[in-house]
Amino acid sequence: MRRLMVRPSPLFVVVSAWLVAASACNPVPALPGGPSDAATWGDVVLPDAWIPDGYLITELTADGGATAVTAAAACEAILAPDAGRDPGLAGAADAAPAFADASPDASACASPLALGDLVFDEVMIATEPGSDDRGQWLEVKSTRACTIDLLGLHATALHGQSFRTLDVTVDTWLPAGAFFLIADTTDPTENNALPGLVLAWAGSPADAIHKTSDVITLSVSGVTLDTLTYPDKTRPEATSLAFPAGCAPGLRAAFANWLPSTHSWAPGLYGTPGAPNTDVMCGAAKVAMCRAPRR
Repeated sequence: MRRLMVRPSPLFVVVSAWLVAASACNPVPALPGGPSDAATWGDVVLPDAWIPDGYLITELTADGGATAVTAAAACEAILAPDAGRDPGLAGAADAAPAFADASPDASACASPLALGDLVFDEVMIATEPGSDDRGQWLEVKSTRACTIDLLGLHATALHGQSFRTLDVTVDTWLPAGAFFLIADTTDPTENNALPGLVLAWAGSPADAIHKTSDVITLSVSGVTLDTLTYPDKTRPEATSLAFPAGCAPGLRAAFANWLPSTHSWAPGLYGTPGAPNTDVMCGAAKVAMCRAPRR
């Protein structure tokens, strides 16, 4: 068994998960301030862990699980202030921008929307079995540094021989870097009270996206803005798949880089709808654990 001395502070416990990874970076971030008297420190026991070559442990869980990342990914997360942070610990500055419901000011974008201005970055494929699932949703993020008018936005989702569609027919303003959701319904009693700006597919409520595989496309005036394609694969229900906020944008097209969310935003539901995907980390890998015999 290995022992690690830690101070009995919730903030220190969070920061200590990065201490091993921090040693791979230069400079190493400073520890949070606080008393250094040894009398205030406690003694905790950590299980032995087997990790792949080149990986560093960043988290150990009570059930014997662990998270490990490459040194490069650990450095990227440490040097990017928001990467890998639990949204439950985020302050007001980390909250998702509120969507605008009034006319824009001088911050409105002067040029029309183009490829990559709006991108999918999270999807809840299933919250329950069957075709009556009303909790599915897609998160869309603005990459523009100005306010966007979503008027004219068109979304399609393959549905058998036909398409599910969504069309924005009124001025709907989205601030720079903000998010909105496309859901089966805008009824909070059926969509699990999704936060922020929620748009619904035509024919709502409807089980719009396939639970096996699908292709969803965003466009405006015939110009494709983004396409999300996910393959047929068994996945956990009630857990979204998210592209990590700390990942390079060029990796988003490969759905293998999208990871199961770990943040619980509602009872029994995991994801970060309408907020940055800081609960998942680029380059993360789950590793097996072994425990020493009890003495």
